[in-house]
Amino acid sequence: MSEKLIINIGGNKILLNDLGHNVNEQFVSWYQSMLGLPAINMEHFKTNSHAYFNYVEGEDNKFERHDSYFNNFTSVWISLINQKRFAEAENIWREALEITLEWEKERGLRVHKGTPYYFWAVTCFLNEDLETGFWLMNQALIEDIITSRNDEPNTPAKFFLYFETIPQQQFFRNKLLEIKDFLDKKLIKNYSNSRDRPFDYLSFENKFLKNQEIIKDVKFHFNLNVFRLKKILNQQKPDAKNTIASLLYLEILFDLCRVFEYLIIPSNPPNLFRDITSFALKYKPNSVIRNLQNATEFNTANFMNTLTLILDGTYKINNSNLDEIEKDILITYGFRNFGAHKIEENELIINNFEIIVQSILNSIFLAIELKEN
Repeated sequence: MSEKLIINIGGNKILLNDLGHNVNEQFVSWYQSMLGLPAINMEHFKTNSHAYFNYVEGEDNKFERHDSYFNNFTSVWISLINQKRFAEAENIWREALEITLEWEKERGLRVHKGTPYYFWAVTCFLNEDLETGFWLMNQALIEDIITSRNDEPNTPAKFFLYFETIPQQQFFRNKLLEIKDFLDKKLIKNYSNSRDRPFDYLSFENKFLKNQEIIKDVKFHFNLNVFRLKKILNQQKPDAKNTIASLLYLEILFDLCRVFEYLIIPSNPPNLFRDITSFALKYKPNSVIRNLQNATEFNTANFMNTLTLILDGTYKINNSNLDEIEKDILITYGFRNFGAHKIEENELIINNFEIIVQSILNSIFLAIELKEN
């Protein structure tokens, strides 16, 4: 654990890690410049930072010393994010990483960079830049894996990407609690209550997030889309003829359909029509979907007409009605085809987006529910 330095700049008391190196003086100058005093010479800061990395390179705890260095940026970063000055807050970590990457390239050595990538990711999430936030958080996890030599290190980046809210030692835990609450109380409970299924968040966690047979790519892809979905549902509903909104909605629907397709374990060779039928029979041995003779009604050209019938409750297979889950499965099947081939504005998607996305999520939750323990 580093010793602490207390500096007073214009009446602001700032607590820094004592790095035991003259780079301390550069951090004081950096804080002065950030608080409106004379601008810092960043070349001097970079030179002293590189000297610090050289200084700790031979130490057994060099990675902890790297963390102490990066943590010295956090006081002013917190001040900026509290003021919602996100571009400036991002720039702190961008510059810190540029300095570090230059040293790594020059020396052919490595600095542990999990901390700056993590806090940069947090900044992006706070600014609703979800895609950048996720890839930076993944980069933080990669750093943690390399440093710890452990594929599942107990670090904040890993907790965030896998939705692990119980560990307390994570700066961004409140955001995780918020997204878990959305996933649990809005999406999962909607499925379990409306479809009368014995499924809850614990089942989702054990059979999906903690399931070692499901690759992390699928988990991260689903989790990213939960964030995107929450953001979209909190926005004002667009006009039915909003082309961009329609395309963004379709992108999320298609992404979720791909998660579903992975979970139902495709046949070899893959045949989505056959796989959907097999899945429906796994759900219910006498499912009417078994009587669907061909996929013509779910081809790209015909699907919107079929979707209209499913949504208004008039679609039948051999004059047999579908139950609600069978409708969910067929909606998911149709959008897997439609999303792969269509780029067009569609009022039906915008006007029924919440119903459609919940149907696809219902299919995903059913696939997870039916997985063997």
